[in-house]
Amino acid sequence: MKKISIFAAAALAASFSLTSCSNDKYHFDPNFQTEVVKSKYNEAFTALFGTPDATQNWGFQKITPHTIKLDATRATNPNGNQWADFINVPEHVSADEAQYVYDYFKNLTATEGNVTLNFSDFFVQQVWKGTDAYTAGNDATVVGGNQMDYLFAGEDHVYNFNNAINNTWDGMMLIQNGSTDKFSYHNSLDSKVHDKYIAMAIDVPGHGVGYYVAFDYIADGQNPNQKCAADGVYTDWIVKIVPGVYKNSHRIMCEDLGTTDDFDFNDVVFDVAYTEEWWPEHNIYAIITLQAAGGTMPLYVEGKEVHEAMGAPVSAMINTGAGVTRPVVQWKQKVASTNPDDIEIKVVNETSEGAITYTLTAETGKVPYKICVPSSVAWTAEKQSIEAKYPNFKQWVANKSLPFWN
Repeated sequence: MKKISIFAAAALAASFSLTSCSNDKYHFDPNFQTEVVKSKYNEAFTALFGTPDATQNWGFQKITPHTIKLDATRATNPNGNQWADFINVPEHVSADEAQYVYDYFKNLTATEGNVTLNFSDFFVQQVWKGTDAYTAGNDATVVGGNQMDYLFAGEDHVYNFNNAINNTWDGMMLIQNGSTDKFSYHNSLDSKVHDKYIAMAIDVPGHGVGYYVAFDYIADGQNPNQKCAADGVYTDWIVKIVPGVYKNSHRIMCEDLGTTDDFDFNDVVFDVAYTEEWWPEHNIYAIITLQAAGGTMPLYVEGKEVHEAMGAPVSAMINTGAGVTRPVVQWKQKVASTNPDDIEIKVVNETSEGAITYTLTAETGKVPYKICVPSSVAWTAEKQSIEAKYPNFKQWVANKSLPFWN
């Protein structure tokens, strides 16, 4: 959002207090300026939506965490019959989706669209295992896909996946407490692990945008029969990576207080879910998934600047229909509370007079700077008022028992 100057009143008020000392300069007081910002925002919100219900808590409450019981040595959760109890299980990759993605990578001539994936909890799905033939150093024919016998996500071996079949749970695997910072495969021909891959966001007709990782086969063993040059075509093994969406997820939508002319509540949008883990000790974790950032001021969720985390400059609007499009970013961190209200959200409002930093709050019965809704509630497009998208928003402000998204 663009910022508007709301500091003139503060400067004027400060000047009156200094008239008795004509040689004194105006003193910038960040605490006072912060109160001016909030007061201006509160006044505009109340004028548009009315006085909040005295019991309105803006949807914030404790969430029951999901208990994770994983093998201490791995992140793979192979208990597919239990996944649907706590997480949204994606549909298996269909034949038409697999064909479209294969053709996409087959015809790819450049990798400028390579995307960075940052998920802690995600599904790996089989898309394609290639049959392209390579010529080894001893002139033997090698089918690359047949030699790629297991997969790594980050440092974790994706157990029980391998040459997966799509119509069984073996064609899909859930990773919890994992990483997507890199992908690699083990090559049975040279007994090495290779990471020659690209990751792409592909808009598949009828299926929407998905994230796909495709590998190019290579072997560089000591003997001629263990050497195969990569062919630059990333179709030897293709998998789909789907960020995990927990069934206890809630969505936090925020205003950064930088403007009062649209109230779109999309300056940052993120989902949060909670897990309870018992190894190596008992801890509660928040799984935070950044969805969008429509604001253009530095904004931090639990210490992470959201634009930087999503790979864009602070001046960019992300995933709001204006600016740039980026994959979601997900991370997990230890917390003391399972109420999303306790997740710290800070804004740095950099003005010509100085920078002020404030926390976005949602006090019961007071004007909110953030709201908590079901994760199924869609955020607004840029410059679309939340009341334009959800006409019952004003009604919800006055009566918390009338959710605006229903």
